[in-house]
Amino acid sequence: MSDGIEVYAFPAANTAFLHDWWQVALWSRAHIELDTFPSWETAQRGWTTPAPGRELHFLLARVDGAAAGAALLASVGIGNPHLAYLEIYCLPDRRRRGIASALLAEAEALAAGLGRHTLMGEVTTAPGADGAAASPGLAFVEHHGFARAGLEEKKSVDLVATEDLWPTLEAEAAERSAGYELVWWGEVTPEELVEPICALYSRFLAEAPTEDLDLRPEPWDAARVRAEEARDREIGRRRILVAARAPDGSLVGYTEAAHFESAAHRARITGTLVLPEHRGHALGLALKVRLHRLLREQWPDCLTLLTGNAGVNAHMNAVNERLGYRVVEVAHDVQKVLPQSEPARTGSPT
Repeated sequence: MSDGIEVYAFPAANTAFLHDWWQVALWSRAHIELDTFPSWETAQRGWTTPAPGRELHFLLARVDGAAAGAALLASVGIGNPHLAYLEIYCLPDRRRRGIASALLAEAEALAAGLGRHTLMGEVTTAPGADGAAASPGLAFVEHHGFARAGLEEKKSVDLVATEDLWPTLEAEAAERSAGYELVWWGEVTPEELVEPICALYSRFLAEAPTEDLDLRPEPWDAARVRAEEARDREIGRRRILVAARAPDGSLVGYTEAAHFESAAHRARITGTLVLPEHRGHALGLALKVRLHRLLREQWPDCLTLLTGNAGVNAHMNAVNERLGYRVVEVAHDVQKVLPQSEPARTGSPT
């Protein structure tokens, strides 16, 4: 490529390239207040272990032979065959030299070849910063045709410092959620609860406030749950799930957290949902408080819990504020629809 920029697509099994990719991404995120980028050992295990319904495609940019930029194109589940998730990184001292643009061009061509015509990504900014002038990342994606499609607040809570809030919140939630029961499990879902939790997982994207993102519901079944659990064991990822059971015995809500054994001091909430027909009973608050207690009991080394909420999700934002979460960064969801070539016309010549 021009200007000494060379972009390589490579498989995760190429350890040398993968380590360069990880190093570029790590150094590119040095400005983030609470970075959660995995260690090399954790990243390598995760990226080289297949995940159900997901494919990873790595791109590395070199300038005069030295790694300077990196990109990841990932398929998104099995219910979104039109979509690919994109990440682009560039070393701070190599920016504004066309590296990110070269990576984006290669990623778009790769996505089109895979039949993925919608790209989705996020640009993070400090709380309160907005607009392309405040963020080179936003300026870049807007220049290249991405539209803003949503906004998510990334939050953090100190589980030890906020523990004194829990008794009052538990009492309030218990009074308002009378008749509902909370159940929980760890890395292996009880057999009798596999189908009920699959029903909740399958409704997650249909009920979550995804704003203008073209995300479609993901189908879940027992095979997918068991495959994910097996992968978690292989890569050293642990989880705790708390579910709400209605008086009729059905599961009507859940919240789930996970962490890597190599970073036991922090966990991340991977999803929270209360079905619309069961809202108004403080189930979101009840689920979250119970999860916080379980994390301290089951994972005593876990001190910090991370989560993310759409800016329009007023109810969950209010719950998290009462639990002591603080906003550490803002993620601007961006999306771009790639041009699709016209199908070839067939027929007899005239």
